[in-house]
Parts: sequence; C-alpha cells; structure tokens
Amino acid sequence: MACRLYLHPLVISTAQQFFFIYIAGFTSRTSILRPIGFMVFLISTFVALATFEDFVEPPGWASRAIISAFPQISLTYFERMIVRKIAYVEDREKKDQEPQSRIAEFRKRYVFGQEVASSMRGLGTPWEIRNIHHFDSRDTTYVPAATPFVCINLLKVLLCYFVHKLCITTQLSLDQQYMAPNYVPIFRRVSEVSLAELQVRYIATVTTVVSIFCFIQGGYSLASAASVLMNPKAVKDWRPIFGELTESCCLRQFWS
Repeated sequence: MACRLYLHPLVISTAQQFFFIYIAGFTSRTSILRPIGFMVFLISTFVALATFEDFVEPPGWASRAIISAFPQISLTYFERMIVRKIAYVEDREKKDQEPQSRIAEFRKRYVFGQEVASSMRGLGTPWEIRNIHHFDSRDTTYVPAATPFVCINLLKVLLCYFVHKLCITTQLSLDQQYMAPNYVPIFRRVSEVSLAELQVRYIATVTTVVSIFCFIQGGYSLASAASVLMNPKAVKDWRPIFGELTESCCLRQFWS
C-alpha cells in the first residue's frame, strides 16, 4: 500500500488542484497545455475512481459524495480552460505604474488561478455562471446581515440533517423484495404490478429526491455559515444554491 500512496484520491485531488491553478494563472488562452491538461484530468480522474475502494474501506455515502467531485472538477476545467478560455490578464491601465517584482507577479497569478480553480460559481467575477439566484428575487442588491444569515443557515443544517435521516430510515423500512433485480423492468410486466409495489416505488423515489436535496442544501448551508463566522463580509459570496419556491412554475424551475 505504501508504494501506491501516489494513487491515493487525496494525493490525486491535490495534484489536480495545483495543476488547475497553474494552467489558469500561468498559461495563455491558446496554450497547447490546456487541451493536454484536460487529458491529464480525465486519466487521473479515472485512476482515482478505479482505485478509490483500495484506500477507503468501507466506502460509505460520505466518501462517495467526496469522490463525485473528481468528475465535477474535470468538467469545470474543460468549461473554463477549453471552452471559455479564461486566462490571467495583466493590469496595464496605469501607464506610470512601476513594473512589479517577479514575486508580486507570481502571487497575483497564483491567486487568480486559485480563484478560477476553486470558485465553482465564480460570484462577482467576469466568469460568473448565469442564472445564480439572489437573496431576494425582487431586490437583487439585497444582502442579509451576517448574524441572521448564520442563524438561518445553521437551522437549515439541523432541518436538513433530520429530514435526511428520516428519508434514509423510510427507505430502509420499505419492503426489500421489490428492490430485487427481477422487479426492475416494469413496462413488460404491467399486469403484474401491484398497488403495494407502486407505493414502494413512489415512496422510494420521493425520499431519494428529498434526501439528495437535503444533502446538497445542508452541506452548502454548513459551509456558508462556517465561512461567514470566520469572515462576516463573506455573506455576498454565499448566494442561495436553490431559488425560491414561488419561482417553481415548472419542473425545471422547481428543481433549480
């Protein structure tokens, strides 16, 4: 195991992060390293997923949630480095500005690369993704105070935790015989489907969707509350991950 430590998902993830920072901050828009880097991301992601269970035993739901970040970071790299071609641009607005030292230039490029690689939504940046929800859909400039923001999000964490546990408990209490492989095909045995099976399918589907929502919202609320506790001015960087229920006029809007 020691000789294969370089295959550990944490090592691969750290290497990917630093590589992303380098490509974003220290290469040009047309650099050949960008498409090559995407191939590196795909290969390293495949290796991390293939060897994950060799290092994490048993691989529980939390571990699987973490490992799901590998495909996400690969897609983020492709979107920002290949499609949108985000690159560092020097500030030449001040003509009389003294030339920066190499250390200062390196620091600026590194911070820029880290922001591109770490910020999933790019709030307040030129590459901010579209359709990010505001704190108030009627007043897009509204930003809540730090104290109520933290309190509300901590309450969300507790609520999401208990609802998530309830959903998992409900799923485990369902009749397991309907989870067998022979019950998966439903259209070719419509005449055999019973009301009890439909009930199990409905409850399992609803609780799965709700548990996923609680997992995403709870994790986001916990991270946002912790961030604002350390820096009260960071509230503006934690706009809601989901929109308001009043905007759910269709299935697509409801899920977002």
